[in-house]
Amino acid sequence: MKLHFVQADEKAVEVRAEGPIAPDDPLNFADSLVELCGPEVYGRQVRLDMAETDFISSAGIGGLLHCHKMFVENGGALVVGSPSRTVRQTLDLLRLEKVLKIE
Repeated sequence: MKLHFVQADEKAVEVRAEGPIAPDDPLNFADSLVELCGPEVYGRQVRLDMAETDFISSAGIGGLLHCHKMFVENGGALVVGSPSRTVRQTLDLLRLEKVLKIE
């Protein structure tokens, strides 16, 4: 999994995920986001562009849900943007649209 900083303003950050999201530990996903955007990231709105993500493992789903929880607790928001067809099927199968904002 590779995360790339795309752009930011005072309120929002855009990050692009590339390749499979299959961390060894779900917390690694959250750590990668903090490394890329800084510790205050969870107080902002982050759009995670997943158009170039071809697979998401159960640990990747766990990482997304952990991040979502951190955003809610810190007044921010996580938006999953443009998931690839394969990732979208996984998110739909797990009915994660009830928890995550998916665009």
